[in-house]
Amino acid sequence: MYTTRDVALVSLAIAILVAGCGSLFQQNISTDSPPVALGEDGLILGSVTAPPVYYHETLAFHYRSVGDGGKTSGLITSATTMASIITKVPQCDEDGLADQCGRLFAIRLPAGEYEIYAVNEMEPGANHYQLPPLGFAVAKGRASYLGNLHTLFCEGLVRSTRGAILGGDLSVRDEYDRDVALLRAKYPQLAEASIDKQLLPDRAWRWRVDYEPYDWGTCVSN
Repeated sequence: MYTTRDVALVSLAIAILVAGCGSLFQQNISTDSPPVALGEDGLILGSVTAPPVYYHETLAFHYRSVGDGGKTSGLITSATTMASIITKVPQCDEDGLADQCGRLFAIRLPAGEYEIYAVNEMEPGANHYQLPPLGFAVAKGRASYLGNLHTLFCEGLVRSTRGAILGGDLSVRDEYDRDVALLRAKYPQLAEASIDKQLLPDRAWRWRVDYEPYDWGTCVSN
């Protein structure tokens, strides 16, 4: 039987774990947070999409501040919830982008220069791929739309009896009208806010696993 002390210790451990692993989760603003124009920070807005394939995964793109050793960092993801990490099944229906297995982001950051520098699948032991830096600026009291980070997965066989995602092709798309309409509907404080368009550079980048699989499958340009 669990005692009150046992429950308290477990609760404390969970709280410490969550606090220490904040950068493992997308830190969106809350629906009742202050208006954009208040404070020293700014907002970055956009979406991450990775249309469903048979062996599907949630993607996490990592960002950090530039010039201060990455003092501020975090991630934006293509799907939602801790369930994605536990079950490896992306939850795609949170933000009206289910057909793209997508997720909106609306993140408050200190003013300054930043870069998106890496991507990984959100599963234990997944590879971590370095990106050509995608730079962006956060302006005090302003909301900036960075675009839609869109990945097309490719699939193949890890061995003759097991398939997997072996890579993806990344592009930055201008989905301002779609995404801003969804963001304004989700966050009341954005309903009347001026939202600048500051698209990330489109590197037309791709990633592939670093081993030779049994069959590259749809990853024909490996």
